[in-house]
Amino acid sequence: MNDNSRRGFLSRNILILSAVSFLNDISSEIIIPILPLFLVSLGGGAVSLGVLGGLEGSVSGLFNVLTGYYTDRLRRRRVFVFSGYFISALSKLLLPFSTIWQHVITLRPLDRIGKGVRTPPRDALIAESVSDNSRGRAFGFHRAFDTLGAVIGSISAFLLFSYLGFGLDLIILTAGVIGFLSLTPLIILKDPSRISGSRKIMFTFRDLPKPVLKYYIIVGVFTLGNFSYMFLIIWATGGGFLFTPAQITLSLSLYILFNIVYATLSFPAGVISDKIGRRNTLIIGYGFFILTNIVFLLYANIAGLITGFILYGVFNSLTEANQRALAADLAPEHLKGTVLGSFQAVISFLSSLIAGLIWSTLGAEFIFIYGAVLACLASVMLTTIKK
Repeated sequence: MNDNSRRGFLSRNILILSAVSFLNDISSEIIIPILPLFLVSLGGGAVSLGVLGGLEGSVSGLFNVLTGYYTDRLRRRRVFVFSGYFISALSKLLLPFSTIWQHVITLRPLDRIGKGVRTPPRDALIAESVSDNSRGRAFGFHRAFDTLGAVIGSISAFLLFSYLGFGLDLIILTAGVIGFLSLTPLIILKDPSRISGSRKIMFTFRDLPKPVLKYYIIVGVFTLGNFSYMFLIIWATGGGFLFTPAQITLSLSLYILFNIVYATLSFPAGVISDKIGRRNTLIIGYGFFILTNIVFLLYANIAGLITGFILYGVFNSLTEANQRALAADLAPEHLKGTVLGSFQAVISFLSSLIAGLIWSTLGAEFIFIYGAVLACLASVMLTTIKK
């Protein structure tokens, strides 16, 4: 543990990375709520949504593993963090020039490559910059700024569409410009003074501690049912693939509500995880995901949509940062980047592709049954992880 760990959870690196994530998420969340609408407007359907979600997760997961390994072996964090954010910003500038849905399928994974390159070294920096008993607060603080940017970004998308009359492509181009602005704070980011452990890191899953492998299996089961938010956006517009301006405005409003809840509760969720443990916090979070699916399944009206998106925000605040924090707790010091990278690969598996196939073959309602069942199973399995 380096000297920064003695400064509480608000070290210099935590503040810089939180500022970068804030700006980057303004950019990303301008795009995210309209991305499924943009894809469908170019001729895509439920399967194409699933393919896009699956590709994003698979590509991001692969680069998470590779970057996690090399950031530990080379003992470098900053260069990977900067490269990842740069790749994502570039992809956002290219995306609005898509003319068919296949272009989106090709270009969008480039943004996920950037996310895969930056996430393990960024999370390792967060973990190395604070003490063990403040790690939940540090991840929660970073997630709160990340999600605050998401709130501003989704509100910006709403204003650009509903009040300024921007087309979907122009909204995405605006987001690309903001994405490049997010690179600025990284100029003063510092690598840790030292990263413990040998440079000769030979990564295989067999070399990871058994609790980590067990945790991967549990999170993998949960993630198979944790389908992309894009299906919720389409569900909010009526479950069809033709959108009126009013439906687009409604879906953007609900997405803003989700992000407000997410941003408000992210830091308190980190504090809770430090007090009652990551495992218990995740069990509670998985429970909220079960409730989310039940509400979307049973109440296909405006009250159900509002309740569902609120529950979805609570679920994400309890799980998104705490899943990574628990992975960091379980990882050996010299393998934190590798473990966090391979963890991201696990949580990015085939869920959206499976959900797209279920939607197109059995019906949209069945993805909520599928998600709730796997979340129940993962919750039971999670109780076997030692505190």
